[in-house]
Amino acid sequence: MTRALLRTRAARLLCGASGIVALVAGASTGAVAQETRTLSRLDAATRAVVERMVDSARADGLPAEPLVAKALEGVSKGATGPRIEHAVRELLGALHSARSALGARAATAELQAGAGALLSGARPETLRQLRAARPAGAVTVPLVVLADLVVRGVPSDTASSAVLRLARAGRTDADLMLLRRNVEQDILAGAAPAAAATLRARAMSGDRVPQPPGGEPPERPPPSPARLDVTLFPFDALTARVTVPRRGLGAELLAAGAWSSSVPNENDVTGEAEVRLRWGEHATGAWLGAGARQEPGTPVRPLYGGGLWARWKGATITGELRRSDYAAERTAQRPAQTPRDTLAGPSASSSGNAGLRPALLDATDLRLEVRWAQGPLTLGLGGGVRVGAAGVRRQWGAASAEVAMSSGLALIASWGDQPFSSDLRRAPGTHLSVGVRMSPRIGGKPARASPHAPREETSFVVLPAAGGRHTLRATVSGARTVEIAGDFNEWQPLSLQRLNATTWETTLILPPGVYHLRLRSDGGAWMVPPGMLSVADGFGGEVGVVVIE
Repeated sequence: MTRALLRTRAARLLCGASGIVALVAGASTGAVAQETRTLSRLDAATRAVVERMVDSARADGLPAEPLVAKALEGVSKGATGPRIEHAVRELLGALHSARSALGARAATAELQAGAGALLSGARPETLRQLRAARPAGAVTVPLVVLADLVVRGVPSDTASSAVLRLARAGRTDADLMLLRRNVEQDILAGAAPAAAATLRARAMSGDRVPQPPGGEPPERPPPSPARLDVTLFPFDALTARVTVPRRGLGAELLAAGAWSSSVPNENDVTGEAEVRLRWGEHATGAWLGAGARQEPGTPVRPLYGGGLWARWKGATITGELRRSDYAAERTAQRPAQTPRDTLAGPSASSSGNAGLRPALLDATDLRLEVRWAQGPLTLGLGGGVRVGAAGVRRQWGAASAEVAMSSGLALIASWGDQPFSSDLRRAPGTHLSVGVRMSPRIGGKPARASPHAPREETSFVVLPAAGGRHTLRATVSGARTVEIAGDFNEWQPLSLQRLNATTWETTLILPPGVYHLRLRSDGGAWMVPPGMLSVADGFGGEVGVVVIE
């Protein structure tokens, strides 16, 4: 009896164990089969490469779902097979580095956020320091905020320092989200991204920002619709720039006057006025402009040009091309000069050349500038050439240092042939120029909109609902249809339901984690909803981020 009973129990245990193994194997097989069906949207060659990377991640104990989602994101954005392979490979490497920095017990959401931060330029040491600052807490939100600040133009080292400062001061995730919101508003109001992040983090780490009941950040007034930048170099130049920023497209009105002449003892002024259209987000952009230019003794002449800019590893690189008729250099009448300091004003030791009418030459100016920001300090190096029918007619170069005293005031020092990033006719030689840049608000503090009035801009929020569900709600004025797409639905367009004239929503089951999405209205271009966290998408653009905890 005893032996029979033992054999019966052993058989039952064996059957139970076999059932568990079969269940686990079936679940694993089902997951792999689901991934196989999902990756069928890729071409055969790309699919084979991505599947090998997915298998490698699974074998190393890394989450494979982000790799599949990245491949499908590339498909939805029309990326080529090699571009998709590159993006998935970069993400796999970043996931490995994130786990090494955050530890083997890091949650999947933390690994995803850490990989996003590393791909934005953060260093693995920053992830280790964040883990040390929050040994028992999640670091998902700090890492997502870090990546978002970089997308908005804050250098990666500056963004890392700002987030670490708040984490070490014991600030909450709500505080970090408030930091990100304040920095975004400062940038839209005209502040330099690095200075905005540094000053905001410094203030918030010393004094906790009051929070209303429930822990939500206080509502802030919308930023000014335009900003004014006034740059003054005494004895050299005055530049006024009015910028109307819009996401993706903006306008700019530029007026400049220079009263330092290439001919000594002449009190003449060179003036320019130009209107520019700007395209681009925080990482790259371009502008086209047209206007007029007048030099002493010459008629008003048209001026037109264009430029490109890009941010790379904390540096902003700008290239410009401008074409107009410029006055010929009157070197025959110019006496020899020695270098002088522009703080002493124009030299009065030489006789003037009044009455001479210089010839006009059709020429093109080419300029290249590089700026590097670290905290409130911005360093710059630039140069250019003027090219005409007879070849190179002029060359110049300058270096500068700019210190932000506040979000609306900066001190500037420039050393070179002319003040940095300006266009002057000056005496030859090396000059020191000291100036100031002021960025006051235009129109004063905007009034708060009525809570019952419909909002004109697009906005997006995620609201918790019952049963692990979350409501994704968009406010879009004048739209007929609104759609979202993200890694939660394999980047397939999902139509939102219309609640009223401006509000659209849908409710989804979203387990805790990090999700990426985009939005579009009326079948137009996909975009990151304004105000949402965003990171670089690995395909040359940006994507919105939602953290579900």
